[in-house]
Amino acid sequence: MKSRTRRRTTRQAAALIDKNPAAAKATRPDWGDTSKFFPDSGFEYSAPEFHNEFHVDPELIKQLEADGLALQWTAHEIYGAPLTRQMGQAQQAGWVPVARGDLGGKLDYLAPEVGFGDAIVTGGQTLMCRPRAIHEKARAAERRAAMEPLAASKQMLIEGVGVPGGDHPTARGGNRINVTRERIEVPE
Repeated sequence: MKSRTRRRTTRQAAALIDKNPAAAKATRPDWGDTSKFFPDSGFEYSAPEFHNEFHVDPELIKQLEADGLALQWTAHEIYGAPLTRQMGQAQQAGWVPVARGDLGGKLDYLAPEVGFGDAIVTGGQTLMCRPRAIHEKARAAERRAAMEPLAASKQMLIEGVGVPGGDHPTARGGNRINVTRERIEVPE
């Protein structure tokens, strides 16, 4: 058996509220004084300007690179937990924390609250610097490490799977990963 109660639509409920505002107040919660949330009549909205606390001027980075230096932000803590091992690894890789006053004071704006001679630290990150020559060597080593899995796959395509006896002519015919490429016509 169907229920005879009828649900009111939003439009019907709004019409009832317009007819009897006292009934609307009875069904709505009491928010108290809300006047502080409504701006003055002369208020003009403008989008807030967001400041990237890690932004370093690209021209400054180019000048440092031309003078043989590289910059990097390195995490020294996450939610207050220190990352001592990662900071130690960064220092072993040649990174040195940039202190306020270093590099002619051109980066002091990144952490105006730290004292002169203290490391530039913002949002759990420490600004670090190292010679560009070391940086390029490290980047080349990272690229080589990233290419190793691809080189192994490429070797399997060309020479076959590296297994004992895999270099025998009969094995080389079957232990290879075969790749075929077919031309397809693309309609214009």
